[in-house]
Amino acid sequence: MQPLAVNSSARLFAVLSILLLLTACQPQPTAAPALPTAEQSASPALSSATSAVPEQPAAEPTEASTQPSASPSPVSPASAPSAPANPGETLPPEDWKNWPVVPKVSDRAREIYQQGIQHGTNPQAFSVVGDCQSIPGVFMGVFGHPLGYSLKPDEQYLQETIDHFSGSFDRDGIAVRGGFTAASLLSPLQADPSVCKPGESPLSCEYRVHNPSIVIISLETWRTPATIDRYEVYLRQIIEASIHQGVLPILATKADMAETGKEHVINPAVARLASEYQLPMMNFWRAVQGIEHKGIDPERDAFHLTREAWLVKSFTGLRALDAVWRAVSTQAAPAASEAALNAAPTSQPTAAPLQFNPPNCPTGQDCVLLDLIESRDGSLHDRGVFLFNLSSQALTPLTAEGIRLQDVSPDGQNALLSRGTELYHVQLADPAPALITDAFVDHGSLSAYFLSDGQSILLLSDREGYPAVWQTSSSAAADWQRLTAESDSPIALVKSPQLGWVYWQAGVCSSRVVCHASGYQRTNTDGQTQPVGEVQQLVLSNDAQSLAFMDPQTAGDYGFIDKLVIENAETRLPSRRLIVFPPANGYKVRNRLNQFLWSPSDSHMLILVDEFSKYYEQSSGYHLFIFWVKQGWYTEFPRLTGIMPGAVWSPDGQELFLWVSKPQAEGKYSLSFERFNPFKQERALLDQNPSLTGLPYTYVSRAFWLPPTP
Repeated sequence: MQPLAVNSSARLFAVLSILLLLTACQPQPTAAPALPTAEQSASPALSSATSAVPEQPAAEPTEASTQPSASPSPVSPASAPSAPANPGETLPPEDWKNWPVVPKVSDRAREIYQQGIQHGTNPQAFSVVGDCQSIPGVFMGVFGHPLGYSLKPDEQYLQETIDHFSGSFDRDGIAVRGGFTAASLLSPLQADPSVCKPGESPLSCEYRVHNPSIVIISLETWRTPATIDRYEVYLRQIIEASIHQGVLPILATKADMAETGKEHVINPAVARLASEYQLPMMNFWRAVQGIEHKGIDPERDAFHLTREAWLVKSFTGLRALDAVWRAVSTQAAPAASEAALNAAPTSQPTAAPLQFNPPNCPTGQDCVLLDLIESRDGSLHDRGVFLFNLSSQALTPLTAEGIRLQDVSPDGQNALLSRGTELYHVQLADPAPALITDAFVDHGSLSAYFLSDGQSILLLSDREGYPAVWQTSSSAAADWQRLTAESDSPIALVKSPQLGWVYWQAGVCSSRVVCHASGYQRTNTDGQTQPVGEVQQLVLSNDAQSLAFMDPQTAGDYGFIDKLVIENAETRLPSRRLIVFPPANGYKVRNRLNQFLWSPSDSHMLILVDEFSKYYEQSSGYHLFIFWVKQGWYTEFPRLTGIMPGAVWSPDGQELFLWVSKPQAEGKYSLSFERFNPFKQERALLDQNPSLTGLPYTYVSRAFWLPPTP
């Protein structure tokens, strides 16, 4: 094997990347809950617990700590001992040390790959699953920079593989991060909420977003040798989930034995699973046996690699990818298009009438109408519409599963419910919903709402063969008026009860809640359409006179937007007000706006600001602010902790109903509800209903506080 020559500029880039990215890279075991399944039933009630806030590094790396030291000459990967052709096919897992550095491929591995291609995996994409020793800055990322490497004459065959998988080498994958363990990859709490669906694990999110045909699994962190059996259980789940998606895993051994300091416990487990599932195994451990310190940095700990070992690992990974790709793709079936793979299933109208139980909210008590969604590793299932009584804390189902709550009329007497492509109007006192259309379009955001008269309705429909914004009413003989053109492609509505300008968001959706937005527009009843501008998360005041939104031009670190913009809907920029919040503190911790909600009178706003750690890719809580719109000041209240937070104002604008989902033990979650009066500074936790605990990953999608019963 010939050495890989790396240009000096690329070598400096790699050194800087290592020092910057690994200064705070501390492997930490993460206890991940088992993935929720449809068959799981509710467990006995558990006490409510706040999300644990991970301990953060004491300080960010200083400039001095990130200066590169003198770079030694690269060690040639050829210094690794030569290996037999393919002993892994005949040697038992116990003899893993003699397995080859670069494997050959079994018939079963070819079958996994071919099945994936037939179902639409991308033959030109691979993913990496791993921890801080697998991020692109230190593992194979150099091959994504044409000027960052050079190949010897007898290595030129590898250029074809580099070209074939261009775009995957230096990509920041969703399933690779410092501190990741085999357990972390299966936990929805570890997923990046900016790209992943609610309840989706990092592994499933990576496969959905990148759609790879091959994955290199290099998980090196497990600090508790007494529970190494759990590592094997989680790695098995990762393997089976990959195979189920048609993604061929390449397993990798590691150089260290940090778990015990005297014997390997991870590598034998990797070899056992590679043998059991007949998967290729890249024996990185063997590849570094011929270099200094066997690849382990003596200046740090028994876990981190030397820079020479990074070079060996990257080159070994490239050779393994090349060998596997060439072996499995010789008779590759034509790949289905990515659009076909990710296309949303077509919902068919259901003949059975929608059943609705009218809500019973006793006089003098306050009730909230809400719908719940259960996420099964990113696959969303509507649990139905419920009534929550804030006094008795009873949660009463009003519909069967599969029903979504779209809107409630201003007087609280009517509601819009959807089931797939069907949209229904229901009088809350009447158990017989009326079908409005069976050509309803719902991508997960707001798709239908009442205007201020309580009868006129705006909705998304493809009744003419393409999605458009329509106006109709709840009456049986309603007229239909299309407001947008065939070329407009609306994917969501922005609620504005006052008839005039209708605000909507354009874009393309590949599946539910997976949409690529292309900006906001507004259209009047004459069909005139105007762009709203480059804004995000647009929210209109109830009188439609003011706009609140996030301006991408104010984005800070990591693209986070932590400032709220309020403008007059007509005069726009001259009326702009910029609301700035206190900065977050901590290593790679930044604030970003999460939600903002006008009160019924438009005199106040509820604002949730997410304090998010980019190092741990999770929130440490949501700052809760009440903003006095006219006066221009805000008051901060104790934060919400958990996931998927939300709120709704009471009809009189004096109180708020708050919700958040919270993780519990064994992969269960609870729904945490609060009643909050910011003006009296009264806040009560509504935690007396045991049915709100022991749930699969469940969250509130939409809620409406009903007016008092006359």
